[in-house]
Amino acid sequence: MKKTLLLLLVVALVLLAGGCGNKPYTAFGTVTDGTSVGIADVTVAVDGIGVATTNADGEWTLTEVTGRRTVTPSKAGFSFDPASTTITAKQNIANFIGTPIDVSNVALRVYAPASSFAHISRDIPQTGASEVIAEVRVKVDEQSSGTSWGPGLALYWGDNTHVKLNYQSSARWRMHSDGVTGFINNVTAALDADSDGWVSLRFKVNESNISAYVKTDEDWNLITESARPADIAIVPEKIIIGKAYGTKGATYSNLLLMNSAAKLGEMGTSYFADFKLYLDGVLAFTDGFTDLNAWDINIEPLAAGAYIDTALLD
Repeated sequence: MKKTLLLLLVVALVLLAGGCGNKPYTAFGTVTDGTSVGIADVTVAVDGIGVATTNADGEWTLTEVTGRRTVTPSKAGFSFDPASTTITAKQNIANFIGTPIDVSNVALRVYAPASSFAHISRDIPQTGASEVIAEVRVKVDEQSSGTSWGPGLALYWGDNTHVKLNYQSSARWRMHSDGVTGFINNVTAALDADSDGWVSLRFKVNESNISAYVKTDEDWNLITESARPADIAIVPEKIIIGKAYGTKGATYSNLLLMNSAAKLGEMGTSYFADFKLYLDGVLAFTDGFTDLNAWDINIEPLAAGAYIDTALLD
């Protein structure tokens, strides 16, 4: 009888503890600059629950939180201390100090094998524009080349129809396309990077032509240009930045240029900065890659150790 009562007591305590752990609670806190001045519009993410945004006083609140959770603040142009913290029902307050950072030194970093896909993509607003210009700066090391998979910029119209301008090797830049009738493939141009190792890439699409350019200093150098086929819209569906390759044939046919070679090759790093998209001459959006919230991240699953993130450059 005593054993039975003891067992029932243990079960009751376990159930009681479980119930307490699952009882919803409200988490809250502040994000300040270290002098009690609040920082507004900081996104505070509570894993598995949701996000809150700080008000003008730097205060945030999130209800219906359960269990032990990790809280992480983020805002473009700021670093935070701590970078993240843990909350529970008993310790439901999370405060952070934000410090402005120099976003001019922030870049997108792609670390992946030479012949694998690893890129970010995002939709382009379908506004009916009569001209589209996309630009980005890129800095690469030789291990990142992979020729067909060299780091670069691509315009994507769906079903692997695309034009892509990417690094090849030895300061050569390569133009590749598929599904765009008349566009000359595998055109290359020799262009040394600037003193800091950067090269700028540009595509321009209008009613008449599709054009690809590169530059290091003042002037854009036209690599190739052809008439825009009537079945190719002026405004592509997506922008792709990073390492990408695909065709409309039986091989390398995964959509969104998410294809890799059988042998992935050596790991290498490439950096991207200052992305700009113009529609009819108006800057539609720009991205310094302080965060990647607006982008989809796509990495070859078999590329162990590959990653895409943002980095502060020296």
